[in-house]
Amino acid sequence: MLRLLRLTLVGSVPKDLHHMTKILLVAPNLFRLDLNYTTLFFLLDHEDACLLLQRRITALSINHMPHCSINGRQHISRIASIFLHLRHLYIDMRSLDKTIDLMVLCYFDEFSKQNAPLISLCADGRPSNEMKNDAEKWLIDHRNHLQHKQFTAYFNDKAGRLLIWM
Repeated sequence: MLRLLRLTLVGSVPKDLHHMTKILLVAPNLFRLDLNYTTLFFLLDHEDACLLLQRRITALSINHMPHCSINGRQHISRIASIFLHLRHLYIDMRSLDKTIDLMVLCYFDEFSKQNAPLISLCADGRPSNEMKNDAEKWLIDHRNHLQHKQFTAYFNDKAGRLLIWM
């Protein structure tokens, strides 16, 4: 499975998710993982898989984030602590009841704390008017330390997607 570069898991949590470690072991070139939020948390319960994910995955797509739970920040912190080499992060937050603003800031903060080498952070969902009108200004207003950093942020209204490049 040397040619396996990207793994996509769709639907509900697979019953044989514990075999994921075996897949990761025989796919040394795997660098991208696309899966839903629920599956990700079941996967993060497997320490052996986490160690392999930590070393290999540089692009992560989290789909179908169901809601903003009370443990949301803890979950985001766990994700950031596992995916230390992440360069590209996409999160689908279209099913949230509220704007994506707070969740985007949480992801941004947690990956910053880990000194992750993020290049891009993309999030789909409903923005606040401030984010929608000027995403770069919105981010600077909420994270002053970015005022002197080089980055670009843009909300694509047609796609419903926030794009941040660092």
